[in-house]
Amino acid sequence: TDSVNLMGTANPDTITVGATGTRIDVAGVPVATSITGSQIPDQLQIAAEGPGDSIVVDPAVDALISMLINPHV
Repeated sequence: TDSVNLMGTANPDTITVGATGTRIDVAGVPVATSITGSQIPDQLQIAAEGPGDSIVVDPAVDALISMLINPHV
């Protein structure tokens, strides 16, 4: 099992997670990230660090990797 952990900033972020074929692209985090070769039960964890964050995940991503989203509370 592989795990990728990404964190937002203390400022309001708009984080998007999309799938293009078998590639996962994450934008809106300090370092834009692409993931290839993933399979369930690999994990992508995104932690929003500031108030006002928005996280949008393309439903197609669910077939490629397990998502864990931790919104700022």
